[in-house]
Amino acid sequence: MSPYEKMLAVVFALILLGELYTVTQPSLVVKTSVSVSDITYLDGKKAEITYSVDQGTYPNTLAVALLRSYQLFSDRHIYTYYDENYPSSMVALASWLGIIDHLDENLRLKGYVGSTEVVNAARLRELMLQEYDSVVIIPSGVFPETVHTRESSLVKQYLEMGGIIIWIGDYFAAFLGKYGNMVNGSSTENPGFEAQQEILGYTISNASSLESAGNASLFSHSLNLRYPGIQRGILVDEVVKHGGLVLGMTNGDRTSIGLVPVGNGYLVIFGGKVTTARSEFGEDIVASDIANILLSGVAYSNGEVTYHMLERNSVRNQTMSFDLNDSQIKALVLLVISSDAYSYFFFRKIITVN
Repeated sequence: MSPYEKMLAVVFALILLGELYTVTQPSLVVKTSVSVSDITYLDGKKAEITYSVDQGTYPNTLAVALLRSYQLFSDRHIYTYYDENYPSSMVALASWLGIIDHLDENLRLKGYVGSTEVVNAARLRELMLQEYDSVVIIPSGVFPETVHTRESSLVKQYLEMGGIIIWIGDYFAAFLGKYGNMVNGSSTENPGFEAQQEILGYTISNASSLESAGNASLFSHSLNLRYPGIQRGILVDEVVKHGGLVLGMTNGDRTSIGLVPVGNGYLVIFGGKVTTARSEFGEDIVASDIANILLSGVAYSNGEVTYHMLERNSVRNQTMSFDLNDSQIKALVLLVISSDAYSYFFFRKIITVN
């Protein structure tokens, strides 16, 4: 082999190595430390928190966010629905499974201390009848007929009794998931949009000519919520009108993620399709957003968030001032979240309000 051929072989090997690294680069668990040194209550209406962030050898862009919570919460038991005998809509079977795999990893690495379980359609019915202090994730865009049909549904009761449902995929509660069948969009058996009226008292999502949103909201920026889908996008006006939170990105009158209270519970809706990992609507993005929403306890907040952005730097004794003029606030939730797509850094400290 000539020197020229040897040089070409080395260059080619380096190119292959670089491509392999690009494809297989793992997400990083960042060794960043966060500490809180002081909380000062100023005049009964304002307060300050002093914190430090020491970034390690892989510094990230971090959001330092503070939520005010109406309750001292703990991590709930999470049930994720999966049953290959029932259909999905706007979420392929591979992405349905992908959400589950990525969610387990996200929760573990971000410090979730609750328990998780994957349940089939029969088990989903059992828990929705009695385990109201749980979270149910429906990553399929269709409820199975065991819990929701045109004639009867467990969804409203579960939510009103205190459950949390996270919905991903097609129109919320609109289609019938029958054993061994695909979704039939024109079937008269479908619960239809009337189901949203029955469960919520209003229509929260319908068809949109838009596919994605790119305008950051207060919560999408501070909690690093990156899912952009709005094909079945949540109506911003309805979320706000009914005391909910616009969590996702926005485009016109739609948001990609919305949260609304229902009785003593909460409904979180992702507004469209899910695709493979590392794509615009990727299963990995959905899983990361679910973990951040649940860990933050944003459902229990007063809807306000104060935050700073750290652009890959460390800080010592940084002070964050915030309003504290609601006597019902029971806890402060300090979050430090990486906005790097290849990082799992997530810090949470729940502080009782004196």
